[in-house]
Amino acid sequence: MSTQLIVCLVIFVLTCAGYIASVWSLATVAMASVAALSLTGCLSAAEALVCFSNGVVIMIGAMSVVAAGFGRTRFCSALAGRISRLARGKASLVLLLYCMLTMLLSQLVQSPVIVIGIVAPLCLATVRSMGLSASRFVMAIGVVSISTCSTLPIGAGAT
Repeated sequence: MSTQLIVCLVIFVLTCAGYIASVWSLATVAMASVAALSLTGCLSAAEALVCFSNGVVIMIGAMSVVAAGFGRTRFCSALAGRISRLARGKASLVLLLYCMLTMLLSQLVQSPVIVIGIVAPLCLATVRSMGLSASRFVMAIGVVSISTCSTLPIGAGAT
């Protein structure tokens, strides 16, 4: 085994350990991993930094900022209240409505991460107002978003 391969494996094991340990944020561990791969010569600087200017990365970053701001608006709480009234307090109906919204958005947006970033603040506002478990709802939204992206005959699935 070459020393370059051993260095790469050690860096990747340390990266996984950093993610699991949660001592530092995920972004810090990821950037330290990229820097270590670049400094040890496993990747050139151009190879290490090429994905930062990728359009998808920029769009996901921008949508994360928009989703964080969207979660703090009055529209979010108003829509959550409307969905709560429409469901008449039934948790299964709330879950069904948010899953349908997620399916529709995943056909239009084509990135499950962005769809989750848009729907999750709405769902969390509803769940908090009803006093329900948030993890059950967000998990369902994530599964629906990933599984329906480009699979239904609408949006990109039609092509």
